Amino acid sequence: MDLPKLKIHGVELLTCAVKNLGIGLFPTEANASQEPGKFRWKYGIPDLRIATGKARVPHFRWAIKCNPDSGTPTRDGDGNYVWTRTGGLEATMADCIQAVRGQGVMMLHVVDAIEATNISHAGPGCTTVPEGLVFASNDIVGVDACCSRYLFSTVAMADLQNIRREHRLASDVVQKVPMPRIEGPNVVAGTGYDSPFSRYGALKHCEDRGLGQREFHVVGKDLWQGGNLGSLGQHLGRVDNGVFDELLTTTLYHTPGKVLWDLQATSLAYIEANDELTGSDFKKKILEAYDENEDGVIDYMERGRGVAPQWMAYESALTGKNADPLDMLKLRFLMATSQLRLLKKEWNHEGHNLGEHPIVVQAL
Repeated sequence: MDLPKLKIHGVELLTCAVKNLGIGLFPTEANASQEPGKFRWKYGIPDLRIATGKARVPHFRWAIKCNPDSGTPTRDGDGNYVWTRTGGLEATMADCIQAVRGQGVMMLHVVDAIEATNISHAGPGCTTVPEGLVFASNDIVGVDACCSRYLFSTVAMADLQNIRREHRLASDVVQKVPMPRIEGPNVVAGTGYDSPFSRYGALKHCEDRGLGQREFHVVGKDLWQGGNLGSLGQHLGRVDNGVFDELLTTTLYHTPGKVLWDLQATSLAYIEANDELTGSDFKKKILEAYDENEDGVIDYMERGRGVAPQWMAYESALTGKNADPLDMLKLRFLMATSQLRLLKKEWNHEGHNLGEHPIVVQAL
């Protein structure tokens, strides 16, 4: 029985059945140390008796080789960073799920969306949103497709055709988002449309691996207002006396820590407006840093080769110290300043120069 909570996520588009199993099944305490009483967790951090996170599981497409003790990037004989192209988090999750399926384990996925979680998937930023829904399926891809299509749809089917044509949106899962425009010397807020769901490839990857299928049909009951639940064109709704009434969330689900991916149309429009008003070229730098296939879209696998891909290794080293509890209060400060130090070779004694684009993304 798989019982995920429907949540936004800090790296993925969302946390649902795929991520709950795909990361949850990795053992936190798989010890690689050969010394008695010592801990070197293969997947978890910190290297103390109790590991609390799985930061050593591949989360990004590009992994940089790091010093296992200090967590800082290492170089080859020519002074270049050593990068490995992985399958990213979507392959990490699919591998784990496929391994369990290969053992003939029957799985039922029941998603708790009674109160979905927005803004942050963990910590003080978590914001509960009353949605009043429970989804269940034995198809892990189908239930994630259903949940994500609901979570990121705020535009009614009746309005989709015109909006998609006007804003050149490929998907029928569309969000209404803030959208800036220039008025004189100012940038002012307006309304626009975007589709983060269209930039998320993990469900297709899982489908291609034979783990399930993205197409689904809903059957259920509305225990609150009465009537049946159903779907039309993979849009969730109520069916009462033969009439389909679409169910839409009114919440803009996103994570402030990754707005370049979640609110991409908004982010790029703000950067473009800033460039036009100030003469800067941040949009060009951002696209060069993240848009690997140069299609003008930064998908959830395109995370660049800057600070973020190696950051988990560095965080692992920091949290792995036997620090005094009061010193741990400094952790956020230490992590932030250590990241800044790596941006320019003049700012660190090891001569690291990992570029400024991660800071621009954070500034969003």
